Amino acid sequence: MNRKRKLIRVGLAGLAVLLLAAAAALLLGSRRNRENNRELSEQFHRIPPSQAPADPLPEPDWMGLPDGSPITREVRLAQADELPDLVRSSVFHTEEGPVLPAMQELRKTVRDLCGWLEIRGLVDLPVVCRDNAYYLDHDAEGKASRYGALFLDEGHPVAPGTQNLLIHGHNMRDGSMFGFLAHYQNRGYLRRHPVATFTTLREKEDYILFAVLKVRMDPQDPDYLNYFTHASFGTDREFEDYIGALRQHSLVRTSIGVEPSDALLTLTTCVGEDYRLVLVGRRIRKGESAALLGTLIE
Repeated sequence: MNRKRKLIRVGLAGLAVLLLAAAAALLLGSRRNRENNRELSEQFHRIPPSQAPADPLPEPDWMGLPDGSPITREVRLAQADELPDLVRSSVFHTEEGPVLPAMQELRKTVRDLCGWLEIRGLVDLPVVCRDNAYYLDHDAEGKASRYGALFLDEGHPVAPGTQNLLIHGHNMRDGSMFGFLAHYQNRGYLRRHPVATFTTLREKEDYILFAVLKVRMDPQDPDYLNYFTHASFGTDREFEDYIGALRQHSLVRTSIGVEPSDALLTLTTCVGEDYRLVLVGRRIRKGESAALLGTLIE
């Protein structure tokens, strides 16, 4: 009996050591992730927007088709007797002009950089573009990491015809990456943090968040909503129907108007195995006040 008890004590002691080692590894990983993100943030904010850009860097490998050919988009000018829908005639993002100085510098470290996401007091991180798998377990600099990186959905590239940018990120327990998104289920939280800023390689864009959804991924479930295949829309009516579906499923109510000429920003993360939390914002128009728009959150 004493021998049995001794073996149990030894086993428990060994288990305790393993648990302590695992906890220490998690804490160390969390600390390294925070430090790495802080360094990137300091680098991004260190360069004034007015500073003249350096010589342009070559475009990264992801800006092309699987066969290596460049991405091209046919542009057709509307005839005088045509009245094209706004979703088809609007230019939502620019690919012309110099790369912003801060983005130019960061691309030396973050090869697949395509943007920077900021929500004041919550997130201040680079957004990368490659595919929908690599950055699930690699950080923005390409190092293996369980935290992954914020990444733009491969079907929603920053391009003139992309009306809806979709950004993925892990729901980390320490609140990093997109671990804070769950708080948006409380409308008071949305009132305190209503604006997301996404800086592309060439321009800074502010978005007012107007919908918060918790959706199931089973198409047969009443809480299902396809939010992940709407990079662009065929008609204004299709866009309006989509906005209507977002409002219907939203956990919060807002009176923020959304028009077919507006660009959208969608942030998403996992909530358990079956749910996705989804935030949707529309770009703040020229002359609009973010503070005034925030008062339209009910």
